[in-house]
Amino acid sequence: MGIMERYWYAVQTPEEHRLAPLVAAAVGGMDGRMRYEWDTEKAAANARRHGVSFEAGRGFRWETALEAEDQRGGRGVRRVIALGRVVARLHVMVFTRGGKAVRVNSLRRATPQEEERYERG
Repeated sequence: MGIMERYWYAVQTPEEHRLAPLVAAAVGGMDGRMRYEWDTEKAAANARRHGVSFEAGRGFRWETALEAEDQRGGRGVRRVIALGRVVARLHVMVFTRGGKAVRVNSLRRATPQEEERYERG
């Protein structure tokens, strides 16, 4: 795993244009050079809500993943939902792609129904 680096990115939201801290990690991933980034406030909220840190997403095993486009509209950006393993446990990651970066929006453990769907392929 790579060394964590802190970056500041301009983030456009419907309400405002502000600077938000993102964390980016140069780690192995889809092609061995994938970078992960996320908003630290969103990461903290995700950890409180789902009990899973975005940091755990660095261990997402892309070779096990099933991906589908997020059909919930109105965001103006193409989001992807991936169902795959983090270590041995199945997780759901919602993310966007930008160049060689994966921007994590949500990460949680899969529900029993999602696990069943995953096993069916």
